[in-house]
Amino acid sequence: MNEKKISIIIPTCNREHILEETVAKALDAIREKSAEIIVVNDGDKPTILPDIFSGKIKILENNKGGVSRARNLGAAQAAGQVLFFVDDDMWINKEIIDWIETNLTDNKEEDAVYNVNWEYPPELNNELKESKIGRFLLSNGYNTMWGRMKQKAVKPISGLYLFDTIGSCSFIISKQTFEKIGGYKDSITFQGEDIELSIRLNHLKIPIYCLFDITLFHNHRDRIDINNYLNRIRDGYNSQFMAERKGLLPRSGYSYQKNKLELSIYNMLSAPEVCSMWLLKILPNNKIFDPVSNSIIGLLSGIIKFKQWKNAFAV
Repeated sequence: MNEKKISIIIPTCNREHILEETVAKALDAIREKSAEIIVVNDGDKPTILPDIFSGKIKILENNKGGVSRARNLGAAQAAGQVLFFVDDDMWINKEIIDWIETNLTDNKEEDAVYNVNWEYPPELNNELKESKIGRFLLSNGYNTMWGRMKQKAVKPISGLYLFDTIGSCSFIISKQTFEKIGGYKDSITFQGEDIELSIRLNHLKIPIYCLFDITLFHNHRDRIDINNYLNRIRDGYNSQFMAERKGLLPRSGYSYQKNKLELSIYNMLSAPEVCSMWLLKILPNNKIFDPVSNSIIGLLSGIIKFKQWKNAFAV
């Protein structure tokens, strides 16, 4: 195994159309650097990439074992001192590789881990303005890491921001620290794995920083369709709530059982989910109607989350 300083680990699942551009940008970012790219296929068919990538990346098979196991598999095969986990739609750049080399490789100081700031590419942000679901994402700040973190303050321009949760879509950790904490919990197959790992990092008092000196582009192009957006919520909360039921995660501080009124409302609203989708579809795609369409999308998101919670805890 050739000695490397940085291992970029990319789990993927049947998204070659997105993965190809991600890998191309990653290869450009590590040119003449001591780094490697490991793609871990978690899909139900082989990952097929252009021949131009042959010999330049390592592809591992995870056989639908889930994203946590995929990341652990990549880490186990990694030669680098530093592990850089990114989603298969995250575009890395030379600046972040330079930053890792300067600040983290051969660094013997105390443990710390890092989320790298991200936002949607400018051209994707422009596309979002043209659709109902796109304007919903923009209005909630979901096109940026800061918005996803649900922070109300002004986003930092640069530097490090101490936080309490990791985001594996752009996550940096030394291999030594990763092995010390035992990696991801294999049995959490999708959403919830970051919460569980963050709990252990916090327990060990390992700082979690968000890095704002550099910004990556998150190419969520195939996830801005309303059906894809809602399916992502469905799959995510199904994974998280099932993990909570199995005791792999602590029960969410918020519970519908504690709020009988909201429980009754969501039980009542669960049936007309199809009607809400129909209303959203016929609503004119005009900014004038955004308050209505945003409310409908928010309602649909809440109903889907509630259904997964109900399914997990058999209310």
